[in-house]
Amino acid sequence: MRPEVKSSYYSKNYFSGKHSSYILGYEMFDRQRTWKFQLDRILQHKSRGTLLDIGCAYGFFLKYASRYFKCYGFDVSGHAVSEARKIPGLNVRIMSIHDMKFRKKFDVITAFDILEHIHSFDSALGTIKHAAKKGSVVVIQMPILTGHILNKKWNFYDKSHVSMWGDDETSKKIGEKFDIIGKYYVTPLSFIGVWPFSYTKTRTPFTLSCMFICRN
Repeated sequence: MRPEVKSSYYSKNYFSGKHSSYILGYEMFDRQRTWKFQLDRILQHKSRGTLLDIGCAYGFFLKYASRYFKCYGFDVSGHAVSEARKIPGLNVRIMSIHDMKFRKKFDVITAFDILEHIHSFDSALGTIKHAAKKGSVVVIQMPILTGHILNKKWNFYDKSHVSMWGDDETSKKIGEKFDIIGKYYVTPLSFIGVWPFSYTKTRTPFTLSCMFICRN
């Protein structure tokens, strides 16, 4: 098992793709259409309230979600949070899920491509559950090993990926904490393999990850 990397690993170099899969730079995700599918799925179940984005990076998802929700976010990367704070009105802070503390509970909690970076996966799910209101929507997106043409070699793109399993095991772990009410497979539509993505209910040999829509 790979060791969980230190927060200093997630520097400007990480987000520019020098040792991550963001080979065109993380700025490419600052597009409304990049987040439209995820946000539309959330709005089917919750259309207002408070939203927490775990591992918010540069705050791009929060920028679009803030049209509907009172948004909060955090990231372990000081560099990422400094970039997110350039977006007017965002409430973001430097923090790890290991020491996540808020006085309030949230109507929506999202974790896009975050939990694969954490060894204590079950504990992280418990932390999320504790921070979520009863009946809230929890969205978890993370890589799966099942189905991808590279299988277990997939995570060579990013050495900070330390918690990855097959489709069934990932579903089982998440399903033990939350009710899964929607599940979508994420597949790149280009040979670059990072954007744009297709979200479908069927897995392909090029599926990279899976998005779980859950009810707490």
